[in-house]
Amino acid sequence: MAASSVSAMSPLCSLIAVFLLVTRVKGGASPPHILLVVVDDLGWSDVGFHGSKIQTPNIDKLAAEGVVLDNYYVLPICTPTRSALMTGRYPIHTGMQHFVLYPASPYGLPLNFTTLPQKLKESGYATHMVGKWHLGYNKWAYTPTYRGFDSFYGYYNGAEDHYTHKVWDILDFRDNKEAVRDLEGRFGTFAFAERAKEIIKSHNSSNPLFLYMAFQNVHGPVEAPQKYTDKYSFIEDETRRTYAGMVDIVDEAVGNITEAMKDAGLWEDTLMVLTTDNGGGTCDHATSPLDDDDLSISIYEGIALRAGDMKLLMSVGNDTWFKPPELGGKPDKKQDIPHGKYEEIDWLATATKGTGSLLDVALYNITADPTEHEDLSEKLPDVVKALQARVQYYMKGAVPSLYRPNDPKAFIKAALDGVWTPWED
Repeated sequence: MAASSVSAMSPLCSLIAVFLLVTRVKGGASPPHILLVVVDDLGWSDVGFHGSKIQTPNIDKLAAEGVVLDNYYVLPICTPTRSALMTGRYPIHTGMQHFVLYPASPYGLPLNFTTLPQKLKESGYATHMVGKWHLGYNKWAYTPTYRGFDSFYGYYNGAEDHYTHKVWDILDFRDNKEAVRDLEGRFGTFAFAERAKEIIKSHNSSNPLFLYMAFQNVHGPVEAPQKYTDKYSFIEDETRRTYAGMVDIVDEAVGNITEAMKDAGLWEDTLMVLTTDNGGGTCDHATSPLDDDDLSISIYEGIALRAGDMKLLMSVGNDTWFKPPELGGKPDKKQDIPHGKYEEIDWLATATKGTGSLLDVALYNITADPTEHEDLSEKLPDVVKALQARVQYYMKGAVPSLYRPNDPKAFIKAALDGVWTPWED
């Protein structure tokens, strides 16, 4: 019987461990097929089983019949999450922690790391990827079919127009290594779902299948065919209404793909995981935990109160303190650090007025004391030491960011070829 787990926040490394464990089934049992679905930028409350008004019956059914992972987390932006998903390693250990990759970023997921599909191929899996890569393509060696996938149908960059399939007016769509130039006007998610169904239908069921379905939806630009947005006429805001249509489309695609698995006789022996890579942003009008949605750019589960005010949000481009939305508080539109991006410089620890000693430690039981009023650090010194040791453990394995500025040669190569393509080979 198929096993599924659904979450807007996924246990990246734990999922990798599960995948590898199931490929080593003892006693002669065949390893299961694996269907890994990533919905791009889906918010926590954008699915029906979390109370959304957006209709997601197929995802809801998976949640009802599977395991909902509520306390596992993705990274706040695309590239770091996807690097962790493909390697089982937190980005501070791979150098992919800086930010997202741009079309002209001259680096990618380091080649010395074995990827999930490479590991699964060692266990006899057929490996296929459909959708968004976003882990580098400055050289062919960084692209999907060189990183363990038998086939790739999708795009290399982080976002593109859903109809023209272009980034900055240059095409970004591949069938393996070949540019796909005949999809102008076709909504991307429809093409991706169709290819996924073709892979499933043609798969030899005597071999285990790993299908990585990395949807373009619901990442911007916010676009959807009218028949899907018309279902949400009760939503007044046009952008939100279109976004709802995008969620509706991806739910339909999930249903079509799972039905294809059933028609092919694969479903009863399939491990399926559905997750998002991150949620909406902290910018004005964005979905975030302030509005009961997931969050992009900063990682936090909700709001903690201290002395009647909100704690500062990580990576928000100002130093404003926020009051609860019901009291009229909302982020300032001023962005001193737009999108949370900044250049790394050499640094030394320092202190400013109001921060107290850099050695100050506070420990809270957030289950019993969610508003963090009772500091338990003096009562539980062993717990403090254990947590500090854990931080040091992770820091010892951390590596510098691989970030490098955009390479102008990428633009020249793309303009000449009419498609974003590796430019360093």
